[in-house]
Amino acid sequence: MALGSFTVKGKAAALQLFEVVGETGQLNSWNRIELPFAGREQELAALRQLVDSPAGSSSEGVVLYGDAGVGKSRLLAQFTDSLGDHVVLRLASEPNQQMTPYAAVAGGLRRLLGLELAESPQAEVELRRRLADVIPTHAAYWPLVADVLRLTIATTPEVEALTDANRPERTLRLIVALLEALDLGSVVIAVEDGQWVDASSAGLLAALAAETQSRPWLMVVTRRGDVASQDGLVLNDAIAFPIEPLSPGDSMIAMRRATGATPLHRSQLEAIVAKSGGNPLFLSALLQAAIDTGSLETAPDSLPRAINAQLNRLDPPTMRVVGMASVLGARFRSSHLADLLEREKIVVDSATAEHVDRMFAVDGDEVSFRHGLIRDAAYESMSFRRRRDLHRRAGLMMEERARRGEQDDAALAFHFAAAKDDAKTFRYAHRAALASERAFAPIEAAEQYRRAIAAGRRLRHSGEPTIRDLWLSRARVLDHAGLFDDALEALSRASRLSASPQERAEVEVRRARVQQHSGSFVAALAANTRARSHLARSHREGGDDGHRALRASASAQAAIVFQVQGRFKEAVRAAEETIAEAVLCGDQHALAQAYGVLAGASLVAGDQSAATLGVQSLELFEAIGDREGQARMTNNLGVEAYYRGDLAQAIAYYERCAQIATKSGAVIDAAQTRANIGEIFLQQNRLAEAEEIFVQSQQDTAPLAIGVRQ
Repeated sequence: MALGSFTVKGKAAALQLFEVVGETGQLNSWNRIELPFAGREQELAALRQLVDSPAGSSSEGVVLYGDAGVGKSRLLAQFTDSLGDHVVLRLASEPNQQMTPYAAVAGGLRRLLGLELAESPQAEVELRRRLADVIPTHAAYWPLVADVLRLTIATTPEVEALTDANRPERTLRLIVALLEALDLGSVVIAVEDGQWVDASSAGLLAALAAETQSRPWLMVVTRRGDVASQDGLVLNDAIAFPIEPLSPGDSMIAMRRATGATPLHRSQLEAIVAKSGGNPLFLSALLQAAIDTGSLETAPDSLPRAINAQLNRLDPPTMRVVGMASVLGARFRSSHLADLLEREKIVVDSATAEHVDRMFAVDGDEVSFRHGLIRDAAYESMSFRRRRDLHRRAGLMMEERARRGEQDDAALAFHFAAAKDDAKTFRYAHRAALASERAFAPIEAAEQYRRAIAAGRRLRHSGEPTIRDLWLSRARVLDHAGLFDDALEALSRASRLSASPQERAEVEVRRARVQQHSGSFVAALAANTRARSHLARSHREGGDDGHRALRASASAQAAIVFQVQGRFKEAVRAAEETIAEAVLCGDQHALAQAYGVLAGASLVAGDQSAATLGVQSLELFEAIGDREGQARMTNNLGVEAYYRGDLAQAIAYYERCAQIATKSGAVIDAAQTRANIGEIFLQQNRLAEAEEIFVQSQQDTAPLAIGVRQ
């Protein structure tokens, strides 16, 4: 019973006092009320209609969006539970794993293949066995599947030949082939919490969503907040279903069904409806409070406070277990929690286990909080010191598992960062960044480099790699991801840490490359000029021989930019400077680029030396294994032969270019190059051969119009 507000010495604000008149509820009374499904029949029917329609939908899927607790996951669960013979691929994400490549898709795909969730010494053997059953003809590219599953298979020459730009396309083709080979029939891909999907998973899923338009597959994504948000997984051509609060009528129906055994007065139900605002999770919490206490007088006025109030009713052993689980994330492995409890010397009795089980959903070894808000509230309820200590213990537990073959550098970096252990954060974040690069996950790599940099600065780290090295690495992966402004910012940070003119020149050469990639050619030339100025100063000050390689690289970049701008005289001059420097320092890549620029300029000028220069460039690109350079030069040589009238040689170069592009994973480029051969066949009246090429090119390009979002 409320007694009013009183001022108490030592407290700035008045305190609300209550008289304890008796016990009105149970300790451990976590929300036991499960509201029946109500008020979403129209949305459910629309989803059923989509999944029952034949393949060939014009949309990429469905996005269910709305506020936390409004019922998105409940609608998705009701839908997937009603599917009968349809296969459901369940995927989920959480904030803790946004820096982990393919975290959102790995677990679901492993379960689909019948693989253990954990990486173990036997994982590669088991994965190879399973892939041999399903996609034996794709063995050369199995390491790409392993990346997506967050497992390890030794790389192959075919995978090594793939360029970074074409790797996502090849990976998508392989995952599509895998799903088709499993012969699953109608498939629903259910993605929970799309706003937290990691970048690698988001790229793969966005491309996979486009594939659902020609297959009996449907992707359904839940996301918190506005559907227009660009965070996480974005489907640009999806049907958007806003999930609104329940109407007062639907709220009343749900509560009456839920309280059949313990009915409340209509006035109480109306008060609950008004206070909840139609949010089902808040509605159920208020309903439980009303049943436990018989009144809404002291009921929380918001959903987060309602969840906190329920957590406060848990006994200490139960709350201790829930708090430890919250440190592991919204989703975690039961074996991880068991290890953590063992480290804390906590034995869970049957009563505590029963209370804890009410708060989690279990799928094999994977456990998840029934709602992310419960996890967040449990985590925030602990003191900063307690959270830091538990993250340290979780990190130590995962280090022990790593020694047994279960390596997860991204998770280790996360836990030790939360534990404020900068030395271990630096070590594992750097390792996680390198692993992300190997999996072609540039955004995740960039974030791990940022985490390593922050830890290294606090440590005043001066060893290898240096903080400057990490800024340069971050700039490189951001450039690969197409995030040019962020890459330039990272280079500015590296420049401030550059101690010599030669180091500053290196930064400017990299800056020029980023500006060139972004199409800012004037800015690229300006950075190139600054690089040359720093190199001249370095030479005057007696810098080491490394300045020759930088000068060669800078000159080659300038030559390429001049060529793109149509400034061929300046391009030739820069290419000749490149050759002079590259010959002295042995920089074959710069030399190959320079000969390529000279070949292009000669072709424009009608000079007969174009072919000879092009062959020199091609031979150099072949010597250093640069497949992009090889493809570019064989295509250019094909163009040169065509305009020279040597159609047979043009066909030979185009076919060679297509073969290189195919090995590099550039399937669309290969198809377009073969289409050039088809055009020549048309000119030669070889109509049947031309038709065969055009049909094959269309088949190669039509299924996968990929825009992988990295």
